Amino acid sequence: MTEATSGQVSVKRGEAQSFIHYSSILIPGFLQTADYARAVIGAGPFDAEEVERRVSHRLERQKVLFKPVRPRYRLILDEAVLRRPIGGSAAMATQIRWLIDMANQPNITIHVIPFRHGYYELSSSFSILEFPTLPCLIYVENGNASGFPDAPVDTDRYVETAGRLMRVALDSADSVEFLARMAADHERG
Repeated sequence: MTEATSGQVSVKRGEAQSFIHYSSILIPGFLQTADYARAVIGAGPFDAEEVERRVSHRLERQKVLFKPVRPRYRLILDEAVLRRPIGGSAAMATQIRWLIDMANQPNITIHVIPFRHGYYELSSSFSILEFPTLPCLIYVENGNASGFPDAPVDTDRYVETAGRLMRVALDSADSVEFLARMAADHERG
């Protein structure tokens, strides 16, 4: 498992009891299919062997969502993530169908913020990891920079942002219907 360090707290991602993830750019690694991950990682400066190694590692990390005691995983996606045909239309349709399957897991919920909502407070991609006995841990990604803001004011701000994003996103059932329409669009494309 990946180890994260924030201030004086060192934890393994597999110890989190809950994850909230927001993305306006990509489907997060925890829910990527192999073809989608290959397209994302392959866009970087890696040779084919390194791409395959990284894809394999990414898929291995996903197993944390299917352990006997599963963490809760809540994903909030901007519609743009679903429209961008990463890996091509067929790979994107397969990716979105995989998201629908994952949304049917008891520990996974997916929420989409559709374009029709209009403007909302856009944010960098971020994750909130919640632990049974430790304060939550925030992980922020923005372009080539990433980090763990750990000041209480920063932590509170990301928790509040996640709450606001959930209020503008479709509920889980409506999001699954939306995902099905997006998959059909890619299948026609």
